Amino acid sequence: MVLAQQVIKQRADKLNYFTGSNHIVYVQNTGTNNTYLNITIPIGFVASSSSSQCGLRNASLVECNLTASTGNGTYTVFSNGTLNEYTITNLTCRTNNTQTCNGVAFVRIHPSEIWHTLVEFGRGRGNYFFDTTQGLNKSGSGRSAEGCTFLPNETLFELNFLHKVQNPRQYYGVPTGKMENATFTCVYPNRTFVRFHFAASIERTSQFTNITYTIPEISTSFERTAFLGMDFDSIEQKTGDQLPITCSNFVADFTTVGGGNFTITNDSFQFAVRSRNPFVINASVAPGTSIGNGTQEVLITYNITNKELHTVENVEIELPAPANAQFIGLRGELFGVGTEMYRIEKNTFLAGESHVISLLARFETNSSLAIDPGNFSFSRTAANIRFIPCWEAQGYNPQEYVQLVGIGGTINSNLSVASSVTSIFGRINEIFNLVVSINNTVSNTNSVVNSIQTTVNNINSTVNAILDNVTLIKANTESILDRIVSMQEFDEEIVFLVTDAFGLQQQARQELAGGNSDSAIQRLREANHRLEEAAAKMVVQQTALTTQGQPTAPADDSWVMTTVLLIAIFSAGIFIIAKRPEK
Repeated sequence: MVLAQQVIKQRADKLNYFTGSNHIVYVQNTGTNNTYLNITIPIGFVASSSSSQCGLRNASLVECNLTASTGNGTYTVFSNGTLNEYTITNLTCRTNNTQTCNGVAFVRIHPSEIWHTLVEFGRGRGNYFFDTTQGLNKSGSGRSAEGCTFLPNETLFELNFLHKVQNPRQYYGVPTGKMENATFTCVYPNRTFVRFHFAASIERTSQFTNITYTIPEISTSFERTAFLGMDFDSIEQKTGDQLPITCSNFVADFTTVGGGNFTITNDSFQFAVRSRNPFVINASVAPGTSIGNGTQEVLITYNITNKELHTVENVEIELPAPANAQFIGLRGELFGVGTEMYRIEKNTFLAGESHVISLLARFETNSSLAIDPGNFSFSRTAANIRFIPCWEAQGYNPQEYVQLVGIGGTINSNLSVASSVTSIFGRINEIFNLVVSINNTVSNTNSVVNSIQTTVNNINSTVNAILDNVTLIKANTESILDRIVSMQEFDEEIVFLVTDAFGLQQQARQELAGGNSDSAIQRLREANHRLEEAAAKMVVQQTALTTQGQPTAPADDSWVMTTVLLIAIFSAGIFIIAKRPEK
């Protein structure tokens, strides 16, 4: 909108509104003629006051009597905020001469759609954890999550305050319209700067830093950003501290399009420093629960509370078994699942929320030396909790915090074991050890029996072989006797000795078959003695015959000696086997 030279100029101090708001309209006669001006007040607005040059005919009509060149006046209209968002409302005017006047165009829009602050925790991870947009305490660049107004104590971090200014030309349907000379002032805690942009002036005090920002033009884009980056040392942030950021007095010139300024009074917010370790855990046992005198299972109730004001996410809690407890878990998990560490996971742990869980701990109480006789306290154990705090939750790679939480609470009972109970457990252990020893002995005995059985089987096989050979000898006995008798002039005493030896061997066979090995051996000794005597006589007679020139026995009488020798060896074998001790 380009104004001619001979015109009545109107300019509003505030073109924007969202709720009920007053707007002052300044009127100036730049022409050379005195002019009478009528301004019609549109629906949604009412005229509320005026100056000496401009008077109210009624709530819907303002009349201004402006002298040439120097005639200035003002009037005020009130917007009640009932129109739809983004509605454009024009104030039209009419002169009583050829001079023209420009209109004023108001828009119903939320202040944060013109000016808002996005706060980043850290740098370069997109962790925009707080945004003043729409006054709804949102977070993230997409404004889709709940915002966080808390900062961690005793932690080194960086904050970047991104003050965004948006050109409202899109709502006016003017794609080339400019917003110019946007200015505002912000007051921050007095910390170290690491970067800034569009800062026109900086003023430091002992506690705060004042910065005035100026953005010359917002035309080529719908948005420009003034920003400040600050470092916060770990020693500077104490629990309970407040970090206010006060931004105010935003004014931007939009005269060429809307006929005035966009004005926003305030964009302030505040962070509270809270503990980075939000959890406390207390454990207790139901009243009347006895855990002494040898009781092994104790039902313990754990109360896990987020004592802080901020929400945490992705919570994983590891509860260790108490000192001297073998494992911990839900009762249904104790058989095969219970371990020395019980884990709980929760997606979100709200501020002040408590989670209660009862877990069964099993103690080894069969020895009074294993557990202190005094009160049982949980102070020896600590839970390990991993979580993501709200100021980290919106990052691309959110940092996980870890808190080692001491478990509070004391059970006013002791786990010492009565001597009688300890004695009983001791006897049970002795019996158990004895049973184990007996089982081992039985196993060894079975091995020995199996070995003896194998040996007996081998002996029986050998005895059967001997008996078979004795039977064979018996079968040949008759043949041997026939050969001896056929010997010329053979001594009958020799025949008697041999036949007697065979008889003794037969008796030995029968006694051996009957299991009387001692008697059988004695018979074999006697048989051997008879054979040795017969063999000696045969040698003597053979020598005598040779000396007298008598005919010798038929050819190859050496078989007699061979047979006698074999019988002797065989008898000795029987003797040795029969005397072998049993295993």
